[in-house]
Amino acid sequence: MATITTSDGVKLYYEEAGQGDAIVFVHEFGGHHLSWETQMRYFSRRYHCFTYQARGWPPSDVPPNFDSYSQARAADDIADVMHGIGLPKAHIVGLSMGGGQALNIGLRRLETFSRVAAFSGAVPRDAATSFKDVKIPAGSLKLLWLGCGTEDSLLAPNREFSGFLKATGVPHTFKETSGAHTWIVWRRYLQEVAPQLFPQTTSTATR
Repeated sequence: MATITTSDGVKLYYEEAGQGDAIVFVHEFGGHHLSWETQMRYFSRRYHCFTYQARGWPPSDVPPNFDSYSQARAADDIADVMHGIGLPKAHIVGLSMGGGQALNIGLRRLETFSRVAAFSGAVPRDAATSFKDVKIPAGSLKLLWLGCGTEDSLLAPNREFSGFLKATGVPHTFKETSGAHTWIVWRRYLQEVAPQLFPQTTSTATR
């Protein structure tokens, strides 16, 4: 079983496949690394793909201390896994909880992530405070894409986050479509985003 030990001593299970440009898939709260199995199989034909099991989800370690969990720590876990497998740069896509984590690390580590996508992202409700230290120079992000269903409970915070990005002059795409917090919606988003992550790729991969 492939694991990486994080900077605070937690073992995280991960899977990787393929070669070439890299893409990180981050799972949702109600899922696990296998949520991305179909996409891992499809995209690894051309690209270096990896996903991992978040701390608190076996077979990764489950730290008993509540202080071992935070948004900042979740972002560090992504960085630790990438460092552990020798991956200096990647594109990143996340669902729900994983979408929030993708944004949290993607907007803070522009030298690592140039394309960031969050589907029904669990975005911070206090974005102006949470991201007050973040500076995004023009042209540093090739893609920042957010999408959320109109029946999704996370629609309001995603609208607010998009408004925050507009107010701070950060170019991005925010798409609202019919649907709830489900893979039916996320599959459509991935099919739209895939050619923008990898311009020579048209994805038909579904869950």
